[in-house]
Amino acid sequence: MTASCFLRTGKRPLTPTFGTRSYGANFLELKASHHKTSIAMIEEGIADIVFDFCEEKDLMDVDNVDCVPVCNIPLAILVSKANPLANRETVAIDDLRDYTLVKMEGAHMAHGWSCIERMCKSHGFEPTYRRQYSMRQIDLLTIAANLGSDIMVLGMNYIKRIGSGSALFAKVVPIADEDAYIPLSALFHMNNGNPILQEALDLIAATDESHTYDCALEDSTIFK
Repeated sequence: MTASCFLRTGKRPLTPTFGTRSYGANFLELKASHHKTSIAMIEEGIADIVFDFCEEKDLMDVDNVDCVPVCNIPLAILVSKANPLANRETVAIDDLRDYTLVKMEGAHMAHGWSCIERMCKSHGFEPTYRRQYSMRQIDLLTIAANLGSDIMVLGMNYIKRIGSGSALFAKVVPIADEDAYIPLSALFHMNNGNPILQEALDLIAATDESHTYDCALEDSTIFK
């Protein structure tokens, strides 16, 4: 799910060059979108900031949209308990070379897969994959129950969404490589006139860019 937010203030935009939105009392309004890509949400003025899996290089061909790094989300694989990799404490990216990966597709999935694909290519192989549409938590559980010999590569945040529901038939194994992560960024429109947007972006940019998402899943039953 792509997360987005409006930044509202008691003032109107200082330079209202992007949209004609009226800003009300001071508060942060969070929204979730299943049906729009992050770039579309920014371009159409649906939100001031959209949090999505993205890097600056992914926006090179997009006008007036930029991003600020938030954190790196480590990757893990979800495999059937019958898969030999299920017996490992960790796996390496190179271990995925001879397997078919499940390419999750949906409005909020495109950038995540591009990062996974780029990761595989940096290790010298083009990933073999099959497409699977997913927009809901139940979709993830259904796919996990029918993996066969295939592999799902997921960020730890998505694994938390599956929870212990897959523990009977699947196993989560972390990927140990240092470059096995998906970068999470805050996307914004460069011509957005919201007067507190820059303050919000400065707060995000002030965080350590090498920060890794703490999933705190070590004691979860899905690892056992």
